[in-house]
Amino acid sequence: EMCIRDRYQRRVRVRILVSPDTDSFEVEALRDIKAGDMIAFNYLTTEYDMNCSFPCLCGASYCFRMIRGFKHLTPEQRARLRGLVTPSVEALSCAGTLALPRDLELRAGRIEATAAVKKSSVLFECTQYQVTPEGITLFGASIPHSDTANSVLVEGFLVAGRDIADHEPLTVNVNYFVYDMQALFPGAKTACGGFKSLEDSVKQRVLYLCEPPVRAEAMRNGWTVISTNSSIVVRPNGDMGQTAYAAEDIAAGVKLFHATGLMVPYPTMYTICVGEGQHLLFGDAAECLAHHCDPNVRVSVQPDGTFNMETIKDAKAGEMLTFCYNTTEWDMNSSFPCLCGAATCAKMIRGFKYLGDADRQRLWPITSDFIKSLVKANN
Repeated sequence: EMCIRDRYQRRVRVRILVSPDTDSFEVEALRDIKAGDMIAFNYLTTEYDMNCSFPCLCGASYCFRMIRGFKHLTPEQRARLRGLVTPSVEALSCAGTLALPRDLELRAGRIEATAAVKKSSVLFECTQYQVTPEGITLFGASIPHSDTANSVLVEGFLVAGRDIADHEPLTVNVNYFVYDMQALFPGAKTACGGFKSLEDSVKQRVLYLCEPPVRAEAMRNGWTVISTNSSIVVRPNGDMGQTAYAAEDIAAGVKLFHATGLMVPYPTMYTICVGEGQHLLFGDAAECLAHHCDPNVRVSVQPDGTFNMETIKDAKAGEMLTFCYNTTEWDMNSSFPCLCGAATCAKMIRGFKYLGDADRQRLWPITSDFIKSLVKANN
């Protein structure tokens, strides 16, 4: 399995040249390759929407983190791959028009609601936008910046972040799209400064709504999530990003978090499934609990679609706090290889659907009621 490497760090060594006339491709060296060098290319340059995504552990300073296909990249990320992308992927990325549902319309270059829209409703697919000093644009339409924006970009779809009134124009918070606006638009007068310019308390509150590249850039620049629970501290943990640890001894049966956030009707790598077509995007240090196949924390979904995180074992000071992703997800949007080291490690984390009978039985007591209902429905 080839690693993804960043050409700008002189780590990517080859590119793929596709010849559609002969249904073949060539592999061309981008620079001199020494004996013993790994030969690698960037999968994002040949795949528009990957069938099987995976987390990248290449270690490059501008790692794309989750490899899902060119479709899921931000404009800034796409620009970094300019000149390496195959013609077919380039064509797919340029194709399409702005398709609006019946409750939205384009008026004078702005998109506005033609009827009231409920919070968490998917507005439309939004993968080919461009960030501007005033907001974002796509297919000739502009969506301006607002500190009290009514829509949020979540995994390539624009979602109503709150109830939107009839005839209210769509707005976005560009601080969630860009880490440093002055670096992107030097000398320009911009509507906001980017995530970097926000007050620390605001950063803490909105980080979970930011685009993955903004999260990664913030952490590269020293931003650390601060837990609202004094019993928990968040620390950098290498390739795992930032991870939650017990700041003191914590007994079994303690509620660590009550997680709320934005509900979306599809899974992402940052959501927890709380019901049929209900996936909660959440923040606080709750998002920093890592996966473990033999965890010390469970997720307890509440009737209102929120959830609690509760210890199921005593946790010593300094111990990593973890829960088992398979107990809340049936068929995961982003599978990954597990390195937890537990004797009962599932090796590949794909969701409860893929577990064997022994693992299902072992995890049954801490598995969410919704996942249990899917098991019964599929038997």
